[in-house]
Amino acid sequence: MSLFTEHLSHDPDPRSSSVVLCLTDGKPGHKSQVQGLVTAIERCQPLIIQWLDVPSRWQGWRELFTGHPSPGNSLQSPQLIIAAGHRTHAAALAVRRALGGRIVLLMKPTLPTHWFDLCVVPQHDFDENSTEPLANNIITTYGVLNSVRANGANKDSRGLLLIGGPSKHHGWDDQAMCVQVREIVSSMTDHCWTLTTSRRTPTSFISELLKSPILNLEIVPASETPPGWVVERLTASKTVFVSEDSVSMVYEALSANADVGLLHVPRRRMGRIVRGIDRLAESGYVIPFEQWKIHQFTHREPCVLQEADRCAEIVCKRFLDAA
Repeated sequence: MSLFTEHLSHDPDPRSSSVVLCLTDGKPGHKSQVQGLVTAIERCQPLIIQWLDVPSRWQGWRELFTGHPSPGNSLQSPQLIIAAGHRTHAAALAVRRALGGRIVLLMKPTLPTHWFDLCVVPQHDFDENSTEPLANNIITTYGVLNSVRANGANKDSRGLLLIGGPSKHHGWDDQAMCVQVREIVSSMTDHCWTLTTSRRTPTSFISELLKSPILNLEIVPASETPPGWVVERLTASKTVFVSEDSVSMVYEALSANADVGLLHVPRRRMGRIVRGIDRLAESGYVIPFEQWKIHQFTHREPCVLQEADRCAEIVCKRFLDAA
């Protein structure tokens, strides 16, 4: 493992700050989940935060068996060890064995769950038909955690279209997606619309969309969006439509206190991810495009998810309030 950053939060007195060690496998999605939780905890109390990258699952196991995590001499004893990614499991156990602390794992582990102090797991990772109660060290969330937070201000009439692309769960249809985009923008003329793509979006989609001009639509390809651009636009937008393959973006849009619609994408197979999106629609959190054509958003209030804040309160109550 390699120590790559450390910072002290807003309280300059280390004696009144809890030490949190954040472990990731270097994947942006996993780091974003950890960042979402640790940022929410910081809103509750001051922290000293250390970040560790775990380069190898096998190195984590080796260090667990030896009891000597490689950056151990550089670390303060943590009150919390927050980890995401399968590569981090053994490393988190190794750090706890050597330095103490409570492990908060942001996923359903392949190892026994009772090895960890708390597992924060998306609902779609569990069998929806199971009647077996969850252990008290497991809490479920709507989707994965993120750093998006509703700003509480009145939204102006901005609209945002987030376009994904084909994946193992979804196929793709340029023309069908363009039809949906055109109908939304032409129907909601009181909005100023921005569309952005993802790394998975086929280049043919933008070419198809530009065959006929669309008034009141700004197109910003993913390659032209700086870090933080999407989050900034989400928090400022009144209405957000997300292609249903972009699962993490759906939950981020819900965290931003926007009206959220789903753009239909052909499905390759029904899996836990797809079923999770369907449950959001059934519960009224999001509205699929075909339903939106009938009802628009007039029949519902925006549904705000603040899962990172909810989980932070649980973590603080269980592990930090008495620290």
